[in-house]
Amino acid sequence: MTRFLEFGKQLFVFVGLAVLIIMVMDFNNRMAELTRLRAQQERELLSMNHLVATQIYLETQIAYATSEPAVEAWARQEGHLIRDGDVPVVPLPGEAFAPTPTPLPEQYQTDLSNWEAWLEWFFNNAP
Repeated sequence: MTRFLEFGKQLFVFVGLAVLIIMVMDFNNRMAELTRLRAQQERELLSMNHLVATQIYLETQIAYATSEPAVEAWARQEGHLIRDGDVPVVPLPGEAFAPTPTPLPEQYQTDLSNWEAWLEWFFNNAP
């Protein structure tokens, strides 16, 4: 009987250690999942912040596009429209302008002998 109690205690300790190991492994898996989910949450929050900033920018652009100054600026610049009382100025093409060419000074080529040409090449750096 004492052997049976001793075996029961050992079995109880073994089962307890096995349950404890399983619980620690499950806790480790849960912590890894928590870390992964927190990183995903940070990425999603960053993405959401970018989307909110884009929405604010687009709402600002829509508000400006529907305002009176934007309509007037478009009408004057791209629509080529004028208001009552404005005097339109239409540039007319002028006469065809042809610039007179400036004459270049004539360059005279002097015939040099071979030894004078070599001296020019070596000492004056000009052909």
